[in-house]
Amino acid sequence: MSWQDLGKEFQKLRTEFRGSLPAKLRRLRSLWERIDCEEPDADALEILRREVHTMAGSAGSFGLPQVSKLAAAAEESLDGLKEGSRPGIKRAAKFVALLDKLDKA
Repeated sequence: MSWQDLGKEFQKLRTEFRGSLPAKLRRLRSLWERIDCEEPDADALEILRREVHTMAGSAGSFGLPQVSKLAAAAEESLDGLKEGSRPGIKRAAKFVALLDKLDKA
């Protein structure tokens, strides 16, 4: 495989990743709703952490630094949140604001 072929393959993967972002963001919002409710889902928090972590790394690898930075900030905003507990108002507002920024990035 030539360097040109590798470059084309990378661009294809990058395009696929970008195309998958709206669905990934819907998934993050859905997981967040399972956490920010009367009876928080402890499993949802673990999955959410893993998914924003993966998004941050993948976005960086695909040359999307703003998406990577925002996903990393979203992951960081979950630090200290215990499984099965509700997020506070400030944490919830910060996380949702970061998701909104990701939507626009």
